[in-house]
Amino acid sequence: MRIISFDTSANDLHVALGKDDSIESDVVVSAKPGSRQYAASELIPTIDRLLGDCHWPKDSIDTIAVGTGPGSFTGIRVAVVTARTLAQALETALVGVSLFDCYATQTELPSIYLLDAGRGHIYVGTKLSLDSVEYFSTTVSELKGQLPQTASLYADKTLLDELKIYGMEARLLPPLNNIASIQSEIAFHRVSLKESQLRQNSTVSNLRKTLRNEFHYELVRPLYLRQASITLKGTVK
Repeated sequence: MRIISFDTSANDLHVALGKDDSIESDVVVSAKPGSRQYAASELIPTIDRLLGDCHWPKDSIDTIAVGTGPGSFTGIRVAVVTARTLAQALETALVGVSLFDCYATQTELPSIYLLDAGRGHIYVGTKLSLDSVEYFSTTVSELKGQLPQTASLYADKTLLDELKIYGMEARLLPPLNNIASIQSEIAFHRVSLKESQLRQNSTVSNLRKTLRNEFHYELVRPLYLRQASITLKGTVK
């Protein structure tokens, strides 16, 4: 299974090409200072470059994996729209993977992941098991009564001191060196599991089409846990 995976939920761009559960090529393109949308603007050129380096024609791609957030409103929107467009054009399966799913591969469950959402808010992802997940946005002051007591707590470095003020101890979130590589592995396992379930009732010729329907591009949507921040300049009269 050949997989294109990418994430633009933060300033940096993460792209990977996966073959089954291994990574053939990956890259992190660092954002230029003062250019918040640099990652999104470099997405297609970077995909094309990696495909060329690996000598993979686009029509050889079986699956696309995309980061659905949470994170930058514009970055997530660009990634999901690009992924849906490519999946439709290439007639491939599309798998949406949240940032919380990526962290869950690096820790034992049950766990809770806290991401700094800015302006006093945090993104919360609770994964009590592989099949149990909940996402929401809140503030640190309102957080304590909303968390299960049996789960391990992980948080961004920027949140650790504030959590202590409210009587909560958290471990530092594990590093995700290349988000797209992790997404690729998650997508492979999800599609492979579904493929093994469908193979019993599908012919080989129909299996790819059935998988496209199971992982249809229209089913993947951005994980917006907050509304986009809008700054108005000047005076409205």
